Amino acid sequence: SGRVRTMKSIYAMPGVVRLLLSQGQVAFNDNAIKLVLIGLVQILFPEERAAQLVSMVAAALVLPYVLFAPLVGWLNDVLSKKKVVQVSLIMQVTVMVILLVSLWFQSVAGIILVFFLLGFQSCLMSPAKRGLSGELAGKQRIGEVMGILEMLVVAGILMGTLAGGFLLRHWYDVIGDAWQAAIYSVAVLMVGCVVAWLLFIPVPSRPAPSQQPFRPGVLFGHFAQLRDLWGYPVVFRAGIGLAMFYFIGGVMVLILAEVGRMLYPGEAKAVWVTSMMSAALGIGIIIGAGSGARICRDKIQTGLIPVGALGMAVTLVLLAVVPMGTVWNYAVLVAMGSMSGWFLVPLSGLMVARSPEEKRGELIAGANLLTSSAGVLAVAFQALMAQAFELPVWAQLVVLAGMVMVAGAYLIQLLPDELIRLIGMAIAALHYRVYPQGHQNFPKEGGVLLLSNHVSYVDSLILSLACPRPVRFLAMDILFKQPITGRILRVFGAIPISPRRAKDAIQTAVNHIQDGDVVCIFPEGQLTKSGSLMEVKSGFELIARKADRQVVMVHMDGLWGSVCSFERGKLFWKWPRKLRLHIDVRFRDPMAAGEATRERLIDFWQVCAGGGKDEQFLQHHGQTGPKLEPDTEEKGA
Repeated sequence: SGRVRTMKSIYAMPGVVRLLLSQGQVAFNDNAIKLVLIGLVQILFPEERAAQLVSMVAAALVLPYVLFAPLVGWLNDVLSKKKVVQVSLIMQVTVMVILLVSLWFQSVAGIILVFFLLGFQSCLMSPAKRGLSGELAGKQRIGEVMGILEMLVVAGILMGTLAGGFLLRHWYDVIGDAWQAAIYSVAVLMVGCVVAWLLFIPVPSRPAPSQQPFRPGVLFGHFAQLRDLWGYPVVFRAGIGLAMFYFIGGVMVLILAEVGRMLYPGEAKAVWVTSMMSAALGIGIIIGAGSGARICRDKIQTGLIPVGALGMAVTLVLLAVVPMGTVWNYAVLVAMGSMSGWFLVPLSGLMVARSPEEKRGELIAGANLLTSSAGVLAVAFQALMAQAFELPVWAQLVVLAGMVMVAGAYLIQLLPDELIRLIGMAIAALHYRVYPQGHQNFPKEGGVLLLSNHVSYVDSLILSLACPRPVRFLAMDILFKQPITGRILRVFGAIPISPRRAKDAIQTAVNHIQDGDVVCIFPEGQLTKSGSLMEVKSGFELIARKADRQVVMVHMDGLWGSVCSFERGKLFWKWPRKLRLHIDVRFRDPMAAGEATRERLIDFWQVCAGGGKDEQFLQHHGQTGPKLEPDTEEKGA
């Protein structure tokens, strides 16, 4: 068979595609409706009155996030996530009917009410869609599904913005009446709302995680909600990070609007230029969220967060230098959006993965309260820079870059190990193409003893790339005393042991396994010098019995020939045979501790090595047989 990743596609998981499409439709509809009604207001009213109404519309969309955050959190915990999303989709259809009635009676107050209801619907759905994503995809794939979700939401926003303006302009040109043009536009959009609702119905559901009764205090528990969020440090920091993302986005939208007015003062083209620059930023976020989802496919890579923050800071400085409205300006905006996507995806994944299921709705609603407040703060901050201090656009960008740079430096200090791990694994991924097999059966939780063959000095990196869970390795304590080596070992979760205290080393491994870690040991005890299997020590059997947790055997094939192996009789100082090696990593199904014997491990490794008999290997165990030559060429799986 060919070399194929066996992990189940996220799109094959029941309900995931339906959830993603429905969320993309909601983002599309909200922005299409906003553009239709803003366009209607601009046609019907003088500029000053139109600006006032647009501000009221913006406030009506944000206000529910602030007013109803505690109530929405409670609802998302006491009702199943599917039910909340389904009610939100039904509410979307209902709101569209109210909008059609308001447009028929030409009621401006009705239009403002519709935006308030749309804001409440989005507020209600936000925790539910994230929570349901976690239920459908599981913790292991939550980073990937959240990246795809964010990508589709941004794509929906961009497409909705274009569709809303197009629909109103088209029907206005055909009919000549603004109110009628808006009615036809909303009727077309309403079809999508009904389709999204019907599409979502078959999504599987899980029971509500909480049975907390309603209390009047729920309506006014804003500070209590933030206090609860504070009680979960990782979730709180993720919420602050998301608030920072929306703060930067809010400031950038206003700066780009100022750029449009600066390039084309008093011209209608100013709006078009602002829209195009915003679209470039959005396209970048789609690229960043999509690639971030891929990077977080097997686990949430929090090292992306400081990389994204520093990338945003650098691109903000470049925006201050590159002439506005040029091709380079648009290219930098796309790059900034990509860095923003990298920043966003792991934060969204952490928000869901680290929130306890019974309080997930409340915590996500609390985070939404932070992000909404950040959006309001962004408006005030940009007004302060542009109007109070009269800073030019380039200076505003530099100030924003400085703030993001400080945040990026803090994130590096907060996540140094994750950043180094990400960089190390990225470098490894450039040189080694890893094909894991059987890893879909790897235990999703609980302690595991992992038994691997030992071919090269990058074995720990390869196993970290292949294994769906973080892996900890045993290493001699003397190595931890070396500044560089010690730091790298700590980054990759190595466990120090002393060869002089064998009993202590065994107990250390046992303790970590019983604490729920995946601990890897190399039973050969040394690197192979010839590409053949070395003598297998039986000490792992004692560790397995004492830990009494599941054992997984694994075999790596393809590393012999790497510069980090002893191939050609030396390490490192040689030219690699290939610029990119294909590595097969085969995981055996988990077994009970008592079943993990030296003989079973030998049989598994020999089968993985091609089914032949290894003369040198057999000599270690007092047997003879034909020699199995080291495999330096790419083999089929």
